[in-house]
Amino acid sequence: MYGFPSLQLTVVNVSNNTDKTIDELLFNYEGSMAEDVVMHNLKAHSNKQTGISTIHLQDHANIMMYNNVNGETHSYILKPNAINPGKAAKYSGVLYININNIKESGELELSIRIDE
Repeated sequence: MYGFPSLQLTVVNVSNNTDKTIDELLFNYEGSMAEDVVMHNLKAHSNKQTGISTIHLQDHANIMMYNNVNGETHSYILKPNAINPGKAAKYSGVLYININNIKESGELELSIRIDE
Protein backbone atom coordinates (compact mmCIF):
# COMPACT_ATOMS: atom_id res chain seq x y z
CA MET A 1 0.00 0.00 0.00
CA TYR A 2 2.61 2.60 1.07
CA GLY A 3 5.76 0.48 0.92
CA PHE A 4 5.62 -0.63 4.58
CA PRO A 5 4.38 -3.94 6.01
CA SER A 6 0.76 -3.52 7.14
CA LEU A 7 1.69 -4.00 10.80
CA GLN A 8 3.95 -0.96 10.62
CA LEU A 9 1.58 1.61 9.13
CA THR A 10 -1.27 3.69 10.46
CA VAL A 11 -3.66 4.93 7.77
CA VAL A 12 -5.25 8.35 8.38
CA ASN A 13 -8.33 9.34 6.38
CA VAL A 14 -9.31 13.01 6.82
CA SER A 15 -12.61 14.56 5.73
CA ASN A 16 -12.97 18.33 5.66
CA ASN A 17 -16.68 18.96 6.28
CA THR A 18 -16.25 22.75 6.40
CA ASP A 19 -16.54 25.51 3.81
CA LYS A 20 -12.84 26.41 4.07
CA THR A 21 -9.64 24.95 2.63
CA ILE A 22 -7.16 23.76 5.26
CA ASP A 23 -3.68 24.68 4.06
CA GLU A 24 -1.67 22.11 5.98
CA LEU A 25 -2.13 19.26 8.45
CA LEU A 26 0.83 17.48 10.03
CA PHE A 27 0.80 13.97 11.52
CA ASN A 28 3.29 12.13 13.69
CA TYR A 29 3.69 10.18 16.89
CA GLU A 30 4.23 12.23 20.02
CA GLY A 31 7.93 12.36 20.82
CA SER A 32 8.96 10.90 17.47
CA MET A 33 12.12 12.24 15.88
CA ALA A 34 10.85 11.27 12.40
CA GLU A 35 9.73 13.96 9.97
CA ASP A 36 6.06 14.88 10.12
CA VAL A 37 3.77 13.50 7.44
CA VAL A 38 2.26 16.55 5.76
CA MET A 39 -1.13 16.82 4.07
CA HIS A 40 -1.43 19.97 1.92
CA ASN A 41 -4.51 21.84 0.71
CA LEU A 42 -7.43 19.83 2.03
CA LYS A 43 -10.23 21.56 0.15
CA ALA A 44 -13.69 22.23 1.55
CA HIS A 45 -16.01 19.22 1.51
CA SER A 46 -13.29 16.80 0.40
CA ASN A 47 -11.16 14.08 1.90
CA LYS A 48 -7.61 12.76 1.65
CA GLN A 49 -5.74 9.80 3.01
CA THR A 50 -2.14 9.30 4.11
CA GLY A 51 -0.05 6.81 6.07
CA ILE A 52 2.23 7.14 9.07
CA SER A 53 5.01 4.59 9.54
CA THR A 54 5.43 2.96 12.95
CA ILE A 55 8.56 1.08 11.94
CA HIS A 56 11.02 2.89 14.27
CA LEU A 57 8.81 3.38 17.34
CA GLN A 58 9.82 1.54 20.48
CA ASP A 59 7.76 3.10 23.29
CA HIS A 60 4.11 3.96 23.81
CA ALA A 61 3.11 7.07 21.88
CA ASN A 62 0.07 9.08 20.95
CA ILE A 63 -0.84 9.59 17.30
CA MET A 64 -0.90 13.36 16.87
CA MET A 65 -2.21 15.84 14.32
CA TYR A 66 -1.16 19.50 14.16
CA ASN A 67 -2.21 22.59 12.26
CA ASN A 68 -0.55 26.00 12.27
CA VAL A 69 -2.59 29.17 11.94
CA ASN A 70 -1.07 32.66 12.21
CA GLY A 71 2.02 31.33 14.01
CA GLU A 72 0.00 29.34 16.57
CA THR A 73 0.17 25.54 16.60
CA HIS A 74 -2.92 23.55 17.53
CA SER A 75 -2.36 19.92 18.47
CA TYR A 76 -4.80 17.02 18.69
CA ILE A 77 -4.39 13.51 20.07
CA LEU A 78 -5.99 11.21 17.49
CA LYS A 79 -5.30 7.94 19.31
CA PRO A 80 -3.68 7.77 22.75
CA ASN A 81 -1.09 5.08 23.46
CA ALA A 82 -1.12 3.69 19.93
CA ILE A 83 2.25 2.07 20.48
CA ASN A 84 2.44 -0.12 23.53
CA PRO A 85 5.74 -1.85 24.29
CA GLY A 86 3.83 -4.63 26.09
CA LYS A 87 2.26 -5.77 22.81
CA ALA A 88 4.07 -7.56 20.02
CA ALA A 89 2.15 -5.75 17.26
CA LYS A 90 2.04 -2.02 16.78
CA TYR A 91 -1.21 -0.23 15.99
CA SER A 92 -2.03 -0.58 12.31
CA GLY A 93 -5.71 0.31 12.00
CA VAL A 94 -7.40 3.15 10.17
CA LEU A 95 -8.19 6.51 11.74
CA TYR A 96 -11.13 8.42 10.27
CA ILE A 97 -10.97 12.10 11.17
CA ASN A 98 -13.89 14.42 10.40
CA ILE A 99 -13.15 18.13 10.60
CA ASN A 100 -16.55 19.55 11.46
CA ASN A 101 -15.73 23.19 12.16
CA ILE A 102 -12.84 25.66 12.18
CA LYS A 103 -12.89 28.12 15.07
CA GLU A 104 -11.85 31.73 14.57
CA SER A 105 -8.50 30.93 16.23
CA GLY A 106 -7.85 28.21 13.62
CA GLU A 107 -8.46 25.37 16.07
CA LEU A 108 -10.28 22.44 14.47
CA GLU A 109 -13.34 20.71 15.89
CA LEU A 110 -12.92 17.00 15.20
CA SER A 111 -14.75 13.73 15.47
CA ILE A 112 -12.66 10.58 15.26
CA ARG A 113 -13.57 6.98 14.45
CA ILE A 114 -11.03 4.19 14.80
CA ASP A 115 -11.15 0.86 12.96
CA GLU A 116 -8.97 -1.70 14.68
